[in-house]
Amino acid sequence: MNRIIVEQIIIVIVVLTLFFAFLGSSRLWDRDEARNATCAKEMFLRGDVIVPTFNGELRAHKPAFLYWTMMLMYGIFGISEFAARAGSAFLGLGTCLVTYHLGRRLLPGTGGFWSALALATMILFGVSARSATPDAALVFFSTLGLATFAWGYFLYPGDVLPSGNSKAAPAGTSKMPASLTWCPPRRLSWQYTLLAYTAFGLAVLAKGPVGLVLPLAVVGLFLLGELYRPSGGGICSEARGAKKILVWARWVSRYFSAPLVWQAIRWVRVELGLLITAAVALPWYLAVTIKTDGAFLEEFIFRHHLQRAFTPLEGHWGPVVYYPVALLLGTFPWSVLAVPCGLLWYQGWKKDPTVRSVANFLFIWLFVYVFVFTLAQTKLPSYLLPAYPAAALLVGYYLSHLADNNQCPSRAWFWAALGVLGGVGLALVGILPWLAHRFLCGEWWTGVLGMILLFGALATYPRARKDSWDQIPPVLVVTASVFMLVTLGILPARLSQHRWLEPILESYQKVGPPPVAALEFCEPSWVFYLGKNIPMLDRNNWGRVREALEQGLLLVREGTYEEVASQLPPHERVLAGPRFLKNEQILVLASPQKAEPLSRLARFSPISLAEGLPTRR
Repeated sequence: MNRIIVEQIIIVIVVLTLFFAFLGSSRLWDRDEARNATCAKEMFLRGDVIVPTFNGELRAHKPAFLYWTMMLMYGIFGISEFAARAGSAFLGLGTCLVTYHLGRRLLPGTGGFWSALALATMILFGVSARSATPDAALVFFSTLGLATFAWGYFLYPGDVLPSGNSKAAPAGTSKMPASLTWCPPRRLSWQYTLLAYTAFGLAVLAKGPVGLVLPLAVVGLFLLGELYRPSGGGICSEARGAKKILVWARWVSRYFSAPLVWQAIRWVRVELGLLITAAVALPWYLAVTIKTDGAFLEEFIFRHHLQRAFTPLEGHWGPVVYYPVALLLGTFPWSVLAVPCGLLWYQGWKKDPTVRSVANFLFIWLFVYVFVFTLAQTKLPSYLLPAYPAAALLVGYYLSHLADNNQCPSRAWFWAALGVLGGVGLALVGILPWLAHRFLCGEWWTGVLGMILLFGALATYPRARKDSWDQIPPVLVVTASVFMLVTLGILPARLSQHRWLEPILESYQKVGPPPVAALEFCEPSWVFYLGKNIPMLDRNNWGRVREALEQGLLLVREGTYEEVASQLPPHERVLAGPRFLKNEQILVLASPQKAEPLSRLARFSPISLAEGLPTRR
């Protein structure tokens, strides 16, 4: 069987296992996941594909593509956690396959194969592919668009980088002589233009303008670098002080000179591309703007883009080093290879112009996302996810060097990376059971996560000692796969057992009892599992609070309850339990008349009625 087909079959099997195993076994996690799933649920039930709503109110946080995907999955699998996340899992698989084919174009030997597997086992990428969030869609379409530009620029198919080894290439790959260089066309072909800008249009539908602006910035900076080839080796490294500043200023002015910028714009066919992107994305934006009288667009652009850029919202802020650290953590466990991988690319960059062009493209891809979001005031690790395929390709080049050439460049740094992997595993063996004992009683087994990494490092050690470097990439991939499967599949399913209120609300809504309201606080997941809107009340309107308590259930945090208990009408605490991973209690209140028939729900609560917690007031 053709090697390319075999590699893709392996990738699909690995990715489907990692992204779909236990996918629906855990409750909806963070607030965004619950809000998104509920929003899609409300749109699905009323048959509306234009206006997103959550808890009966306009939700302008994200565009519609995520909700369309969830609605499609709801129609196939029914409304459930699995269906809410399945679209992200399929898009994650698509990103891995696009990365594979991009790696076949840019990297030697099996570089594309190892790049796809590395991407699939990066921890934060796995989180995005198993979550009901728009990140997987943004990453897929951004990667597809950038890959399309790369396929249109880097003309030679297969692996073209010099491998440093004279042995024959594996079947299904092509070995280009090291003397060959890229021969890009005069302009991007119209077929690639159509595919790339269509992908960017869908990225804009997934998360807004960032789906177009940042990929074009990557392509533009790369093309300017390719067009500007200074004579004499580039910037003079011998210049000092003010002279060096002048040299840098002159270089920047030439790099961004009008003729070069115009050539880059013409090459990517920006004028045609923007029309294609607008044709894809603009109809829905116009429709939602008309239907909401401009309310969606106003909140989406001004609050969730401009305000996030200039103000740290919802406590999401960080120092200048936030994103470099976030990138290392998010790409774990492959980030332990950052130094030896970087050294290998640097050696190739110095020696070969073909390697230099590929390295420039991948590092600019990384740089643009890190730089732009470092300038933004609101910071979240997931903002860098569209750059993860570039990081995976950088790692894939290193792994292919080990697998295809049976050689290990920068051995000392590889041993250091192996030590870091084992050290992290050893630390987790000690820390995770202690944390579980403190916050999640009975989950002492979490130390297994550290043992997986430790065993992976120990399994790699004898192979490295024997110079069996070609056996190391499979060992590392298996280690990363098992680690991610346990971390993102088994662990969340176990932790969901500690969430008591969501299953109660899910059972409660099936028998059609009195309504539920919340006082000054409402978890989005409560709305999803109850299946009905939960009015969130405040203490400034005691009439509505009393009415809600007399008609049904009232959810309230214990701290709030202690402040307002004396002002509430007669009631009983029907249920009570800890808020998940928080040091506070959630109380379920009801009027005395309704508390008696609802007391049967107490058996679901971690704190029972027999313990004397509920009291009549």
